[in-house]
Amino acid sequence: MVLKERLPQLLNELKTNYSLVTSNDKVLCSYQNYYFDTSEFELYNAHHNNKNTRFKFRKRFYSTTNKINFEVKQKILKRLNTKHTIEINDFKTAITSKELNYARLFLPNIELEYKLSICYNRISLFQQKINEKITADTDILFTDKNNNTIELKNIAVIEVKQAKIQSSPVLLLFKRTEIKSINFSKYCMAASKLYSLKSNNFKKQFDYIYALNGFIV
Repeated sequence: MVLKERLPQLLNELKTNYSLVTSNDKVLCSYQNYYFDTSEFELYNAHHNNKNTRFKFRKRFYSTTNKINFEVKQKILKRLNTKHTIEINDFKTAITSKELNYARLFLPNIELEYKLSICYNRISLFQQKINEKITADTDILFTDKNNNTIELKNIAVIEVKQAKIQSSPVLLLFKRTEIKSINFSKYCMAASKLYSLKSNNFKKQFDYIYALNGFIV
């Protein structure tokens, strides 16, 4: 996570080792996401309480391709994230029986409801030799179901996605330029602030965001 104004310089330094990913000839791609949780925010709480296995359920609209997916992100401690998807036809906040049944393949009997949306613009880079992807998200906007919003205007969230944990040019660049690595979940930040949820275990992340963004509600 860095100040947005630093992103062009970082991308310029990475271009010798990474290729820009395009979609329909576009480098900057817009993403819109609808996130779902139980009525008691059990998925959020599992993340906050650092449970060994935790999930996120979302619908994602890819604006450059008009593709819509229902996606399941699974995190197991000390292992890499895995993502499971099915393609769907409608981008709505209501969850369908098809989507719920797919979610129950991972968490049987779970009941889900719409909680919030997260929108942002993304630039992606790829390094084929080591199968590493970098995403940089900007113009991040959180909106709850009552249309309350939080905007991260000054921040770029950079994520490094590796097939296996290893050193790489981008990680060496972060070390050289003193870019701090923190565990960060857009959904958890949005939910905690928009719904005033317990978030003491995220204090370090929020303090860092405050230092960069100048505010956090």
